[in-house]
Amino acid sequence: MGFGIQTPQPETTKGIIVCGGLQVAGSITNSASLTAIIKASVAVTVTTVAAAAQADIVVAVPNAKDGDSVQVTPAAAAMETGLAVVNAWVSSAGNVSIRVANMKASGALTGSTSNWSVLVTKNQ
Repeated sequence: MGFGIQTPQPETTKGIIVCGGLQVAGSITNSASLTAIIKASVAVTVTTVAAAAQADIVVAVPNAKDGDSVQVTPAAAAMETGLAVVNAWVSSAGNVSIRVANMKASGALTGSTSNWSVLVTKNQ
C-alpha cells in the first residue's frame, strides 16, 4: 500500500497535499476515510437568545451534506459572556445549523454579526 504526496510550490501552497482521500486509523476496525475538507468563512448573526434558552442559526456552506462532520469557530467579538456554542451539524444539503445557548439564569443575550470559521469534514 502506498500514497502519493505532491510537493507544494512555496509561492502557492504550504503543507502536504494528499490526492484521492486520506484514511486515519487507530486500528483497522476504528478508522475514518476523509475524502474532502470544506473551509468556509460565513457571516453569522446571533439572534436574541432568552435566558436559559437555545437558538439555531442556519448558514450556507456549499457542498455540505448529511453525515458530514462540522466544526465551528466563532469570532471572539460574537461571544458575549454567557453565550455558548452547543453543537453544529449539516441540517440540509448545503446548510449548516449552529446551536447557541444563553447560559445565564436571567437576561437575554444578543450577539453581533461577525465572520465565523466553519470546517466540514466529508467522511466516507
